[in-house]
Amino acid sequence: MTASIETAGGTGIVAGSASLAPLVQHLNRAFHARHPEWPFTPSLAGAAQGLASLIHGRAALSLQRREISDEESVPYFKGVGHRPRGVRVALAGPEAPDDEVGAVALFVHADNPLASLDLAQAARVFTEGHADGDCVTWGQLSVRDAAWQSRVIRPLLREEGSALGTHLRRHALGGRGWTAGCGQFDTTREMLLALAGEPSGIAFAPLGVAGSVPGIRPLALSVEPSAPPVACSAATIADGSYPLAGGITLYVRPHERGGLTPQARVYAEFVLSKEGQQAIAQAASGYLPLDPGSLHAARTALLSLIEEKA
Repeated sequence: MTASIETAGGTGIVAGSASLAPLVQHLNRAFHARHPEWPFTPSLAGAAQGLASLIHGRAALSLQRREISDEESVPYFKGVGHRPRGVRVALAGPEAPDDEVGAVALFVHADNPLASLDLAQAARVFTEGHADGDCVTWGQLSVRDAAWQSRVIRPLLREEGSALGTHLRRHALGGRGWTAGCGQFDTTREMLLALAGEPSGIAFAPLGVAGSVPGIRPLALSVEPSAPPVACSAATIADGSYPLAGGITLYVRPHERGGLTPQARVYAEFVLSKEGQQAIAQAASGYLPLDPGSLHAARTALLSLIEEKA
């Protein structure tokens, strides 16, 4: 799930998951056209190596299709002295090859009459202890069909420590843990198959994976009750209106004196440049360039990260 930028004899090595190869190859070709003096060589050997390279100082940068979890942050902090520092550099489209995070949508059974939900309502379904009360029946979600109003909601989720669990806890569920009545699953497909057999079920899952499971459908989502609900699509992800897209995060490890080496800094800035974002768009890897607002915020955040002391 990662690609880490290392240096060896003056040549950059991009290590990580083979699934990132199309994206990394396009980025490297575009970067080499701009900076032929600094070649980068792909060496895609897995997520664990990418994180370990950061921890042990063998890499200054790491591209990851998921956020580093709280559990992974513990050895990182011990080895580096601070928590992981990262910035989003690409968005996961509906066809992103990711069964963990990707373009995350909220799914219900095909027979469910609900059309949309806001994230505050979703948090009240999947977590507990809310001041406004937890949602345990479909009637509490404004379902008007009398046959559904008293039905008990069956929330289904991946395990809390999974990449999807981390993403949801940070971006949808207010940092809370799962409700005691939540069914937890080891794989996304297993969870979605359970949803297809449970009319009262509801589950978060990547849109790309869910498309292969019949009998379920995604809901439109809104950030808050007053906002209009938005369906998950390539267009709504690209324009920044869809609230729950995953993506690729660039993690930055400053060297001992602070900042980055010139090569690492130039590569990091290139990924968020016009040429770098165009390379992401042209890679046909399932990932999308950032929308203008997110891109501006990411460039500002990256500048802060690369100038921050170790």
